[in-house]
Amino acid sequence: MTIEREKERHIPLHRRVVVMAVSALLPLSAAASPQDKSSPVRPFENPGTWVHDDEVPAAARQEKGSVSFKVNVAPSGEVSDCTIIKSSVSPLLSDAFCEMLKRHGRFSPARDASGNAISATYVMPEFHYWP
Repeated sequence: MTIEREKERHIPLHRRVVVMAVSALLPLSAAASPQDKSSPVRPFENPGTWVHDDEVPAAARQEKGSVSFKVNVAPSGEVSDCTIIKSSVSPLLSDAFCEMLKRHGRFSPARDASGNAISATYVMPEFHYWP
């Protein structure tokens, strides 16, 4: 007789029945449903590292201010589009920021419930620039 069988023999029958009855009440769908593998889009690194001073147009290098962006992220994790939401800098500098985000921005893509990479939007509420 195995040790498990020996232990089971010493448990009163009414306790074994209660345990089995409680187990039977658990919904089968909970045990059979797959785990939700969804996740939001996330930058691989601090987005501030994507702005390179040598790529800022010379005419805008002395500007200071902040810009808010919305970027569309492809399933590959690359930025497919960039939209300026709000800016306190010149259009020249704002556009340069968008181009740098498209060129250097890399994300861990959003994932659906099955774990497949999907397109998503990421908003940077405020990016500050001080040369």
